[in-house]
Amino acid sequence: MLDRVLKQASITKKDVAHWVVHPGGAPVLRMLSTPPDERKGRVFNTGADPFFLTPEQLHASWYVLENYGNTVSPSLFLVLERLLETLPPTEKPEYLVACA
Repeated sequence: MLDRVLKQASITKKDVAHWVVHPGGAPVLRMLSTPPDERKGRVFNTGADPFFLTPEQLHASWYVLENYGNTVSPSLFLVLERLLETLPPTEKPEYLVACA
């Protein structure tokens, strides 16, 4: 589904500078940051281009999970707030994707 949404926006995962990921729990965030070749067929390993984010890309999600827990729907907005607080100024527009 993510690939379809990005395609409609005429961008790829590589074009996305920032990710706002709902911190549904430590197992979810760990899986998202586990390299695809280490997943051994687990969830999120969905084909030739499985979804994978680096720990740095998930830093705001981890911060919110560690400091607020899983607050259900508001978590996404807390992650966005944390990300915006920690981003350095930029002169050019950057893409951000939020997913829950």
